[in-house]
Amino acid sequence: MVAYKLTYFDLRGIAEAIRLMFHYLEVPFEDIRIDSTNPEVWEKCKPTTPQGKLPLLEVDGVIIPQSYAIARFIARKYNLAGKDDLEAAQVDALADFLRDMQYEHFSPYMFVVQGYDEGDKDKLREEIFLPAVKQNFTYLVKTLKNSNSGFFMPSGITWVDFVISQYLNLVRRYDKECFEDYPELIEHLERIHSFPQLKIYLEKRKNVLFHIGEKS
Repeated sequence: MVAYKLTYFDLRGIAEAIRLMFHYLEVPFEDIRIDSTNPEVWEKCKPTTPQGKLPLLEVDGVIIPQSYAIARFIARKYNLAGKDDLEAAQVDALADFLRDMQYEHFSPYMFVVQGYDEGDKDKLREEIFLPAVKQNFTYLVKTLKNSNSGFFMPSGITWVDFVISQYLNLVRRYDKECFEDYPELIEHLERIHSFPQLKIYLEKRKNVLFHIGEKS
């Protein structure tokens, strides 16, 4: 039996979608969490990682870094990558779209809201964040509706559903109002969270801080 060890900080962040995938698939894995409240712990651990970053997935002794690489690996192995090569490419494109949305449009506002950067959060919200919400959320809703499956791809659930729903759930914690015109995205999140195999994990997981703008 394949042994999986997922290492990340003791928070949700960019590894949470991977955790949700494992629980959804009911695939056992070791959930190793680094104390995010003590910088010395990470500084000691950092040199032992291939790229100086987390998350990492260890598969029978082989290390895979980068959150998207990990998610794609799991997806290909357990049929969450799309029904064929063409749909898999569409899944990848949507994941890249999300990453661009996150780092190019959302992070400036979110970093200030979270207290990581200084700035006028009201001005950033009006001039950068909300226009980006309209543009990007409109596209996500259109893609969701066009699939006719309740998920982002016509064939059904894929790894990008977990990545998108988890990221938007983090955004919602800081700005619920931005979802008022996009109830379909909240419905999608609730659809993901309604899977019975996720119920126990979601009820027990810690409500710890997370970093919306962190890079995988």
